[in-house]
Amino acid sequence: MRGTPSSARAAVLIAAAALAVHELRYLVAPAHGGAHAGHSYLPLAHLLIALALAGACVQLGALALRARRSGRLERSGVGFSCGWAFAALAVLAVYTGQELLEGALADGRVAGLVAVFGAGGWVAAPLALVAGALVALSMGGARAVIAAAARREPGPGAPLRHTHSGRRLASARRRTSCELAEHLAGRAPPLAR
Repeated sequence: MRGTPSSARAAVLIAAAALAVHELRYLVAPAHGGAHAGHSYLPLAHLLIALALAGACVQLGALALRARRSGRLERSGVGFSCGWAFAALAVLAVYTGQELLEGALADGRVAGLVAVFGAGGWVAAPLALVAGALVALSMGGARAVIAAAARREPGPGAPLRHTHSGRRLASARRRTSCELAEHLAGRAPPLAR
């Protein structure tokens, strides 16, 4: 089954939010001892997430251009509440998996749930709630951008869409031709020589 553009955008946003929660967890509640062990991969993760976010922005721009030309909307997604809950749980799950892997693979690091929620790690839960809200808002904003692009008038050379703006154009053409006919109807025929 192929994923939709919005599900790809959601995956990228959730990955970025999970990385942000991981970074903020250590900023808000610094861990002591070997808790920072196993973080040597983070610069590569930052680069990959930045590239994925740039790709998602390019994809959103391409979808907005397509929507402007064709009037085609993206399939509507879930509401804010469901999106927020799903994103917050997904961010927390990614954070938990990340910390469990770091605990299992890094030398001198506490493993298990103590590595995840111990030594101030519990702050990841409220951070995941905030990050989930930002993901849900971003997804709604992306849908709004595409919807706004679909409502705009097509550019020059673009085919007319069957929307009410296209109907306004057709009624304006009829009105213009009627006005011309009315104006010319009062004129006498040319004189014959």
